[in-house]
Amino acid sequence: MRKRKKKTQMNNVIISRSRLWYSVISEITQKCLSVIGCLLVIVYLLLFTALQAYAEDSFFDGKVSRVLEGNKIILRGGSVVEYAGIDVPRSRDENNIWFKDIATLALKLNTDFVTGKTVRLELVPHPMYDESDTTKYAYVFANGRMINAELLKSGVAVVSEENPPVEKYRAYFERLQAIAKIKKVGIWKKIS
Repeated sequence: MRKRKKKTQMNNVIISRSRLWYSVISEITQKCLSVIGCLLVIVYLLLFTALQAYAEDSFFDGKVSRVLEGNKIILRGGSVVEYAGIDVPRSRDENNIWFKDIATLALKLNTDFVTGKTVRLELVPHPMYDESDTTKYAYVFANGRMINAELLKSGVAVVSEENPPVEKYRAYFERLQAIAKIKKVGIWKKIS
């Protein structure tokens, strides 16, 4: 009987210690989970804020007040926007009358696409321009179309040979240029 009582007391001690350890482990686990949860919430908020700031910084809308060239516009407020990833002939730089005709056509198309419209700009960092500069380098969207791409399709622009190249839409731009070459439109009438 004594052995049985002693055994029961030992079992009770083991059970109480087990319960104690279980409650300690359970409390530690809960605290760890709440700390991990808090850390996850903090990381999520930091990432969300950073992504939101990036999205706000890299995209904005502006009203076009004037078209300067085939690939350059002025927004209301005075910011100059140069189209990213493409080049167009400039009538003042070229001695060749044919290039002047292409430059004039590029200016006309750009004017038709964006004059007086609110455009969406996807800004691109460019080594020539810093944050204080009023000139922006961007992909320009109007009426659901990317104007940079429209100028390439029309054959009045070519894919820019910049160093470093603007990569985001480069493959798309090269395909559009190849199609314009095949169709022999714009610049490609006499070149190819």
